[in-house]
Amino acid sequence: MLSADFLKRSVTKISHLLFAYYTLNANKTEENIHLIQELYSKTRKIDELNMMTAELEAALEYMIQKLEEVSSMRMQLDRNLEDTNGIRRKFDLSVRDIKRLQDDLLTVTRENQVYNEHSLLIL
Repeated sequence: MLSADFLKRSVTKISHLLFAYYTLNANKTEENIHLIQELYSKTRKIDELNMMTAELEAALEYMIQKLEEVSSMRMQLDRNLEDTNGIRRKFDLSVRDIKRLQDDLLTVTRENQVYNEHSLLIL
């Protein structure tokens, strides 16, 4: 039969093993709790970053839309400038024509004056 001493040593050994197991299990449980907390923290951070990414993408889409509007306005401005330059050229030509016509009118008026003076002298 088993001796009392052998049984006592076996129970002590089993007790030590159980204590070591429970200690290890407690440490692992603490480590698991820490890892779970870290996981939740990182998950929240990922969610925050995803929301920031969505906000930045929306802002980028808005900026792209505004850039397209500015580009369209720029093209319209370029067309308006071309039209304005064409009108300006026509205006400049008209001003030159008016000056030429004024000069012609002045010449005709002087000629007419000379003709009238000459006609009066003849009479």
